[in-house]
Amino acid sequence: MKVRHIPTKAIVLSEHTGIAQRIILSRYERSIARTPDIFRKRILDIGCNLGYGAALASESAASVVGVDYNRSHVNAAKEEHALCKNLSFAQMDASCLAIKDGSFDAVFAFEVIEHMRTEDQKKFLGEVSRVIANDGYFFISTPNKGAYVAKGNMSPDHIDELTRMAFLEMLSEHFENIQEFWQCTMKQGFRSALAQYARAAVSANPKVWSAVRRVIPKYVRNKAVTSQYDGVDIHNPENCSGTPGIIYAICSNPKK
Repeated sequence: MKVRHIPTKAIVLSEHTGIAQRIILSRYERSIARTPDIFRKRILDIGCNLGYGAALASESAASVVGVDYNRSHVNAAKEEHALCKNLSFAQMDASCLAIKDGSFDAVFAFEVIEHMRTEDQKKFLGEVSRVIANDGYFFISTPNKGAYVAKGNMSPDHIDELTRMAFLEMLSEHFENIQEFWQCTMKQGFRSALAQYARAAVSANPKVWSAVRRVIPKYVRNKAVTSQYDGVDIHNPENCSGTPGIIYAICSNPKK
């Protein structure tokens, strides 16, 4: 199973931070803020990529371990964050974690589950419920398949995207309590001509995606994304209208 992520290049969110990086790092900020007594906690970041989110968490937590299937990502993260004494990285398969039971107080897994086959998704969630402490928290996010296309995946790198209901049902098989939040709520009535860009972005043909990126300038693509989404903040569904682009969940009481 191979896990890929959008590389993050900044920890501090600003007007100069790309929309994808802002979206991802905002989840880390929210999860760090929602972890009780985080300065005492052991955190596992699954699918850590280059380690910037894990490094952000290490500024508050007692210790952080970042794991990724991609060995080159792990090696780069070790080099980039070598000065962080409470932060370490390891190459692992998320569906078969080489970690002892109950080793972590909180687990982060942002944009990971959609890179797995269905059988591996279930193994992955089972592994999370195993390695997390009984009073721990699991923070997870994934694209809402129903928000983008009726058929197909949002990205060629995604193997099996989930609809909102399928995602929540799968989480409920492994955790007693689930709090659902929405991010990047897609505004109702969005009919921009740049929807062509969005459709090409979800194409399974990498050549089409590459061609579109060359034709449409980056600032135009970012404008299309920001106009389509209701910001990068994470909201309670009761306060939202439209369709969630990203489902973010906080899970507790793992079913061992």
